[in-house]
Amino acid sequence: MFIELAERILVNNLEEGKSFSLDGVAADMWRHIVTYGVLDEAVDVLLREYDVAEVTLRADFQDFTRNLLQRGLLIDTTQLS
Repeated sequence: MFIELAERILVNNLEEGKSFSLDGVAADMWRHIVTYGVLDEAVDVLLREYDVAEVTLRADFQDFTRNLLQRGLLIDTTQLS
């Protein structure tokens, strides 16, 4: 569950009762995950929005999503059958 407050995103892990606040690039990454659902599409849009090398953005985005998965804030749908 998440809500958007001005420029921030507040993400809740309801099972653990923990909340995480995202802002700046992290909030934009979250928005694009929710909007596009596919890493490649989200990265393509962010590349148009930020002046950053693609290899850097992809690495940062993968680290970000890995962190969200570890905290139980995202579900890895590739593992679902």
